Amino acid sequence: MVGSIFDGAIEEHSSFALTNDDGDEVIVGAEASGIDFVAAVIAHELYHKYLYETYNDTNLHPDDDGDGIPDSQEPTLDGISTELDNPDTYSMGDILERYSEIGDNEIRCRIKEMNPGITTYPLKDWSSPGKQW
Repeated sequence: MVGSIFDGAIEEHSSFALTNDDGDEVIVGAEASGIDFVAAVIAHELYHKYLYETYNDTNLHPDDDGDGIPDSQEPTLDGISTELDNPDTYSMGDILERYSEIGDNEIRCRIKEMNPGITTYPLKDWSSPGKQW
């Protein structure tokens, strides 16, 4: 077997700061583990889906840098200002190369992790490590 999901699973997740070329800083990512981390991942991925479904039509929502955030939304969406001509304003590509093309999209999804809006039940979390260990 080449590997398993278990071997690649992250046990906990921490927030971190990113800075753009102008010195603006944004905190992203959830401080979470166990079932709360699962909720953060679900919120993150659902936001990618929302952005795609809402803004995918580039005839209606021009996106000159191709990051999945339309030009009209780059300066204000989710309280973050990102550059119209740079798909990776906060250098997410330094963390993972593929983010260099969609960093402005990814950073917004990382922010959604911080307040996922998904109810969890820690007393029923028997993952390892989880809330019951």
